[in-house]
Amino acid sequence: MRLNNIKKILIIVLLVLGTLVFQGANSCLKTEPSVSRIDISYVPFDVTTIVNVNCDTFLSGFKEIKKKKTLIDSVQKKEFMDIVNNLDSINNAERPIMDTRATIDVIKSNGEVLHFCIDRFYTILNDSIYFKTSEELRNIIER
Repeated sequence: MRLNNIKKILIIVLLVLGTLVFQGANSCLKTEPSVSRIDISYVPFDVTTIVNVNCDTFLSGFKEIKKKKTLIDSVQKKEFMDIVNNLDSINNAERPIMDTRATIDVIKSNGEVLHFCIDRFYTILNDSIYFKTSEELRNIIER
Protein backbone atom coordinates (compact mmCIF):
# COMPACT_ATOMS: atom_id res chain seq x y z
CA MET A 1 0.00 0.00 0.00
CA ARG A 2 2.81 2.44 0.77
CA LEU A 3 4.44 1.66 -2.57
CA ASN A 4 1.23 2.59 -4.42
CA ASN A 5 1.06 5.92 -2.56
CA ILE A 6 4.68 6.69 -3.42
CA LYS A 7 3.99 5.87 -7.09
CA LYS A 8 0.96 8.16 -7.10
CA ILE A 9 2.93 11.01 -5.53
CA LEU A 10 5.78 10.51 -7.99
CA ILE A 11 3.38 10.58 -10.96
CA ILE A 12 1.74 13.78 -9.68
CA VAL A 13 5.13 15.45 -9.18
CA LEU A 14 6.25 14.46 -12.69
CA LEU A 15 3.01 15.78 -14.21
CA VAL A 16 3.36 19.11 -12.39
CA LEU A 17 7.02 19.48 -13.40
CA GLY A 18 6.23 18.55 -17.00
CA THR A 19 3.46 21.12 -17.15
CA LEU A 20 5.73 23.82 -15.73
CA VAL A 21 8.48 23.02 -18.25
CA PHE A 22 6.12 23.21 -21.24
CA GLN A 23 4.42 26.37 -19.98
CA GLY A 24 7.79 28.03 -19.38
CA ALA A 25 9.47 26.92 -22.61
CA ASN A 26 8.89 30.25 -24.35
CA SER A 27 9.19 32.38 -21.21
CA CYS A 28 12.82 33.34 -21.91
CA LEU A 29 11.63 34.82 -25.19
CA LYS A 30 8.89 36.99 -23.70
CA THR A 31 10.80 38.75 -20.97
CA GLU A 32 12.80 41.93 -20.95
CA PRO A 33 15.36 43.17 -21.85
CA SER A 34 14.42 44.23 -25.33
CA VAL A 35 15.91 42.83 -28.51
CA SER A 36 18.70 44.92 -30.05
CA ARG A 37 18.98 42.99 -33.31
CA ILE A 38 18.34 39.62 -34.91
CA ASP A 39 21.09 38.07 -37.06
CA ILE A 40 19.88 35.44 -39.54
CA SER A 41 22.06 33.11 -41.63
CA TYR A 42 20.09 30.81 -43.91
CA VAL A 43 19.79 28.80 -47.07
CA PRO A 44 16.48 28.05 -48.80
CA PHE A 45 14.58 25.36 -46.91
CA ASP A 46 14.15 23.31 -50.07
CA VAL A 47 17.93 22.87 -50.54
CA THR A 48 18.76 19.18 -50.26
CA THR A 49 22.00 17.55 -49.16
CA ILE A 50 23.31 13.99 -49.10
CA VAL A 51 23.77 14.09 -45.32
CA ASN A 52 22.01 16.03 -42.58
CA VAL A 53 23.69 19.28 -41.62
CA ASN A 54 23.72 19.80 -37.87
CA CYS A 55 23.80 23.19 -36.23
CA ASP A 56 27.53 23.10 -35.51
CA THR A 57 28.45 22.52 -39.17
CA PHE A 58 25.82 24.77 -40.75
CA LEU A 59 28.04 27.83 -41.22
CA SER A 60 30.90 25.89 -42.80
CA GLY A 61 28.68 23.47 -44.70
CA PHE A 62 26.82 26.18 -46.59
CA LYS A 63 29.44 28.94 -46.70
CA GLU A 64 29.17 29.40 -50.50
CA ILE A 65 25.38 29.66 -50.74
CA LYS A 66 24.44 30.94 -47.29
CA LYS A 67 22.59 34.26 -47.11
CA LYS A 68 22.71 36.70 -44.21
CA LYS A 69 20.44 39.45 -42.97
CA THR A 70 19.97 41.46 -39.82
CA LEU A 71 16.65 42.67 -38.47
CA ILE A 72 16.98 45.99 -36.68
CA ASP A 73 13.61 47.57 -37.49
CA SER A 74 11.34 47.41 -34.44
CA VAL A 75 8.36 46.16 -36.48
CA GLN A 76 10.41 43.30 -37.98
CA LYS A 77 11.88 42.37 -34.59
CA LYS A 78 8.44 42.34 -32.99
CA GLU A 79 7.01 40.23 -35.82
CA PHE A 80 9.85 37.72 -35.50
CA MET A 81 9.56 37.50 -31.70
CA ASP A 82 5.76 37.11 -31.92
CA ILE A 83 6.23 34.15 -34.29
CA VAL A 84 8.88 32.55 -32.07
CA ASN A 85 6.79 33.08 -28.93
CA ASN A 86 3.94 31.15 -30.54
CA LEU A 87 5.92 28.10 -31.67
CA ASP A 88 4.62 24.81 -30.33
CA SER A 89 7.09 23.17 -27.96
CA ILE A 90 7.85 19.47 -28.23
CA ASN A 91 9.14 16.93 -25.77
CA ASN A 92 12.88 17.49 -25.36
CA ALA A 93 13.35 13.75 -24.89
CA GLU A 94 12.57 13.22 -28.59
CA ARG A 95 15.78 14.99 -29.69
CA PRO A 96 15.04 15.04 -33.43
CA ILE A 97 17.87 14.73 -35.94
CA MET A 98 18.33 18.21 -37.36
CA ASP A 99 19.00 19.12 -40.97
CA THR A 100 19.76 22.77 -40.31
CA ARG A 101 18.80 25.42 -42.86
CA ALA A 102 19.06 28.52 -40.69
CA THR A 103 20.75 29.81 -37.57
CA ILE A 104 19.47 32.88 -35.79
CA ASP A 105 21.01 34.91 -33.00
CA VAL A 106 18.69 37.19 -31.07
CA ILE A 107 20.87 39.76 -29.35
CA LYS A 108 19.21 41.44 -26.37
CA SER A 109 20.08 44.89 -25.09
CA ASN A 110 21.84 43.41 -22.03
CA GLY A 111 24.16 41.34 -24.28
CA GLU A 112 22.34 38.03 -23.77
CA VAL A 113 22.16 35.96 -26.97
CA LEU A 114 19.42 33.48 -27.80
CA HIS A 115 20.71 31.01 -30.41
CA PHE A 116 18.26 29.18 -32.69
CA CYS A 117 18.94 26.32 -35.10
CA ILE A 118 16.14 25.73 -37.55
CA ASP A 119 15.32 23.03 -40.04
CA ARG A 120 12.18 22.42 -42.05
CA PHE A 121 10.38 20.74 -39.13
CA TYR A 122 12.12 21.65 -35.87
CA THR A 123 13.63 24.63 -34.08
CA ILE A 124 16.09 24.36 -31.20
CA LEU A 125 16.70 27.22 -28.78
CA ASN A 126 20.10 27.30 -27.02
CA ASP A 127 20.66 23.57 -27.64
CA SER A 128 18.01 22.66 -25.09
CA ILE A 129 14.44 23.70 -25.91
CA TYR A 130 12.69 22.15 -28.91
CA PHE A 131 9.83 23.55 -30.98
CA LYS A 132 7.99 22.72 -34.16
CA THR A 133 9.08 25.07 -36.95
CA SER A 134 6.07 26.97 -38.26
CA GLU A 135 5.44 28.05 -41.81
CA GLU A 136 5.43 31.66 -40.58
CA LEU A 137 8.94 31.26 -39.19
CA ARG A 138 10.22 29.76 -42.45
CA ASN A 139 8.57 32.62 -44.37
CA ILE A 140 10.08 35.42 -42.27
CA ILE A 141 13.52 33.83 -42.64
CA GLU A 142 13.34 33.52 -46.43
CA ARG A 143 11.54 36.82 -47.04
